[in-house]
Amino acid sequence: MSDSTFVTATMNVSSFDNWKPLFDKARSKDGRAGANSTSHWMHRGVDDPNFLMVTFEFGTRSDAEDFRTFLKSDEFMAAVKRDGVTAVSSVHLLEDFEERQY
Repeated sequence: MSDSTFVTATMNVSSFDNWKPLFDKARSKDGRAGANSTSHWMHRGVDDPNFLMVTFEFGTRSDAEDFRTFLKSDEFMAAVKRDGVTAVSSVHLLEDFEERQY
């Protein structure tokens, strides 16, 4: 297991195909790179491809806490609404607890 801390956000977008290029472009100009995110994982709903769960990894808890605060800000919500996010259902700070492979 790692010493990393994670921020997970679940959200709905109006169109994944329109939203994804905007998400990719944002990495170079905004919070993910600036907040020291080292990687991310993205999961889509099988029955609803516009439902997403995105997990961001951070090397320090402080960086993860700052990013979580940013994701809950009015500034962030206004920006992602313009990009097609219709709802952010949850934002959580997580740490590794257990890992098993089967």
